[in-house]
Amino acid sequence: MVLERKHYELLARLDSGRGGFDQSELRLALTMLNLEHDHLYLDEKNARECIKRIRLAIEGQNRTMTTIVQEFMDIKKSTNLDAMSYLVGSLSSIRSIYMLDILVGLLTDSGREARA
Repeated sequence: MVLERKHYELLARLDSGRGGFDQSELRLALTMLNLEHDHLYLDEKNARECIKRIRLAIEGQNRTMTTIVQEFMDIKKSTNLDAMSYLVGSLSSIRSIYMLDILVGLLTDSGREARA
């Protein structure tokens, strides 16, 4: 896997609004979601805006991945080759490390099933 459990825990905390966050945590989340942050200065107001951007990105990226995974699983019921072709066609929808990690997990699990 690309991301570790601690990365998902950070995203879950940000998405739920629990706890305070320092600049390094916010920058890490922005990096995982492929959001611009090179010249980001985080005071209290900017941090709130940053967290809002992160939450919106998580929501949008989860929605995209849900669609991709559901379609993949539906196609896979009939043929693995068509399901893999669908994923190749969907690669342009992958916009972040977070989304890539979900896709890698899906393929890893799918490969295990095929070998079993």
